Amino acid sequence: MRGYDKADLYGRLLELLERNGGMTGSAISDKLGVSRITMSKYLDAFASEGMIHSKNVGNSTVWQMGSGAVRFEFPSDYARAGQMYSEAVSALSEEQAGSVLGSCMSCGASAVTVLSEVLAPAIDMIQKTYDRGQIGSPEESLMHSIVSRSLVRLEDANRDDRSLRHAILLASDPHSALYAKAAASVLNHNGWNVMRLGDMSHAVGVLLDTEIKKLLVRVRAPDDGVTAIMVFSDTVDGLRTLGAAADSARRGAASGVLLALCGPEGHEIKSDASVTSAAGIVHWADSL
Repeated sequence: MRGYDKADLYGRLLELLERNGGMTGSAISDKLGVSRITMSKYLDAFASEGMIHSKNVGNSTVWQMGSGAVRFEFPSDYARAGQMYSEAVSALSEEQAGSVLGSCMSCGASAVTVLSEVLAPAIDMIQKTYDRGQIGSPEESLMHSIVSRSLVRLEDANRDDRSLRHAILLASDPHSALYAKAAASVLNHNGWNVMRLGDMSHAVGVLLDTEIKKLLVRVRAPDDGVTAIMVFSDTVDGLRTLGAAADSARRGAASGVLLALCGPEGHEIKSDASVTSAAGIVHWADSL
């Protein structure tokens, strides 16, 4: 699938389907000037992102636009994409939220910029509307689930699970756990082997560092790779508690395990990176 600009091909494909309605793969490849084998691979990729879908008509497979397919032009459309995604989450539309993220990736968006400009505003919107009493716990939980399930659109299905970059992500509360999930999806897209532990507030105790140490022994990368523990928290206390346990675990497990903290400043935990945003932790990870 090399040799073609995915975003350009996606835009031309949508224009073609808008003008002609459903078309066979061979007709699409002829119109776009792309070999049928290559076009078939792109069609499958766009279908996996939810942008197009196929149906059988007689002996032929006909491709059509997905109901939520959107054309973006980046970088100018990040704000538009962010607004559309937040509106979809607020409206409890899982299909539209997934379509916005899928469109972002099909249109060539940077995964880490999608994290900061599209996902982060939506995650913050959920928290703010809950804190103001505009939604209750059931709606908050449903919105969290919508964001979580839409993140599959950022995952790289062709990523090599033998990656030498391993990341373990954990959080101290449900809100920061959603940020950790979003960061994990971007790290996965960028080639990391990611292990998501989620909200660990229920596990905080004197044995947590020992339990994390046991996990590290099992899942850390080979000596020529990179292993990083990434801790997310909305509060200084949460970051201090989980950060201390993670720091103790990594020092006890083996040398070379890195620690990154994402949350408020002032935690006083020694780490290899301390950032205030999920995008910041991804930038740090990708610089290793």
